[in-house]
Amino acid sequence: MSSDTELNELVTAALDRLRYPFPAMLNPLAEAMQRHTDQVLIDGELAGVVNRQIAEEYKATKTAYMTGYWYPTATREQMEPLCRFMLWSMYNDDLYEGAPAETLTHAREASLAILRGECDAQDSELPLRHQLAAMRAEFLKFLPPAALERWVAHLGQYFTAVITENEYRAQRRYPHPQDAVLIREHSLMVHAFIDVIEVPMQAALPDLVHQNPVLQRLESLAVRIVAYFNDVQSLLKDINTKDDYLNLVRGAQHYAGENISLEQACAVVRGWHDRDLNEFNQLRADLPDFGKWQTATAAYIDGMAFQMAGWRAVHAITGRYRPASTRVDPHTGGVSI
Repeated sequence: MSSDTELNELVTAALDRLRYPFPAMLNPLAEAMQRHTDQVLIDGELAGVVNRQIAEEYKATKTAYMTGYWYPTATREQMEPLCRFMLWSMYNDDLYEGAPAETLTHAREASLAILRGECDAQDSELPLRHQLAAMRAEFLKFLPPAALERWVAHLGQYFTAVITENEYRAQRRYPHPQDAVLIREHSLMVHAFIDVIEVPMQAALPDLVHQNPVLQRLESLAVRIVAYFNDVQSLLKDINTKDDYLNLVRGAQHYAGENISLEQACAVVRGWHDRDLNEFNQLRADLPDFGKWQTATAAYIDGMAFQMAGWRAVHAITGRYRPASTRVDPHTGGVSI
């Protein structure tokens, strides 16, 4: 296996080839919301959930900047639940990665019960129970019950996908690439993050629009495109932690009989990425007629584009996937899109 320096250079070069024909925009509230996240959430409401060292790592992750790139037009009031959701996603992911199926099944059912208002957080023993209750209350200020339920259902799919991932980890087995892409589509939670694009839109699309096969395909493609970028992005981290069984790059290499290099495996994943990006652009350019919802639907799809380009942009500043020496100061550093 290559050295960390060589792997980091490989990942940097591979990511540079994953580009998007739409802009990344940063919400001007990102820095203020990062301070809010660090001081009010990590050091305040979530104090003691993880040890101090891990808490500092969450600050270095810059989750409010992630949120700012994904929802560049959100107001301060809208950014609060969106930032809470982004941070919760990281805490929750790390708490349950590698957990046995029964633990995750319980976490899924207990979490969804709080999010649906079927259980009071005070009656739950989940470490993140109060964050779940706060997200429900805050999102209901902006979303009708049907839109909230769509979001909750996608979070249920996320938990189920993580259970499947953990089964592969326990067996030290790589899923077939086709299966891996399906699993990663849901385990990254991006479907749920697309759902709350409707928060800054201040409009909830009706079921008739959400159930349209073209919109569903666009959403699936957008999620997969983020997954391809994510798994190139996290390659060094996954290899170093010996947790690469669900990484799409390592899976592509494994199913080639280890007869291709990591660089070649990155090229395989880039091919999947570019294929799906081309289809996304083609569908976006020729939308069906959504009647009076045409403008709102187009704005919803624009939100997906912001998320794809934004995930690429935030890579330069987040501490979740990059060695500290290669990160860019968000106050001074620029990002090439």
